[in-house]
Amino acid sequence: MAKTRKEMYLLSGLWFSLLVLLLPNSGLASGEVMTSSTGGYQVNLAFMEPAKVGSVPVRIKIIDGEGAPISDAQVEINGMQGMSDMDMSAMGHDMSSMAVVPTVILSKELLSKTGSYYGLIPFSTDGDWVLNTHFNINGQTLTVDFPVEVARNSTALLVLLGFIGLNAFIIWIASVAKRNTVSA
Repeated sequence: MAKTRKEMYLLSGLWFSLLVLLLPNSGLASGEVMTSSTGGYQVNLAFMEPAKVGSVPVRIKIIDGEGAPISDAQVEINGMQGMSDMDMSAMGHDMSSMAVVPTVILSKELLSKTGSYYGLIPFSTDGDWVLNTHFNINGQTLTVDFPVEVARNSTALLVLLGFIGLNAFIIWIASVAKRNTVSA
């Protein structure tokens, strides 16, 4: 009987740890689509999950004035926390202390001509960011800025709390099993 109780505790602990590890990923949802226009083109920026600290997948879709997707552009994104490049130079702030997103070249969708481009944006800190999107179409370079609010990445904290909880659960099981031991 003691062996089956230990097996039950072990199985319960495994289920608990599985739940804790899978729980952070279950709440991810698609981010909102932001739209801006420049030079007769409509640019849509969408995060495939809410923007958070770390590498976040992003999709940009470019559509011309007639509604046709643009599939032959070269698209780059860079960014800065807080303000756009023009705001920073106009105000004379020291940019060395600001967090930046290095230039990321987005890849276009290979097999279809949907005007969609994909990449990973590496956010280093949470807070308000401005993503500067640059795209080149037929020798013309256009720029669109998108304000983005980046959330703190809570997945690491949840995993740590789950690990602490699992250890506390195992210690509790050991104390209960120790108490129920009958010596002759």
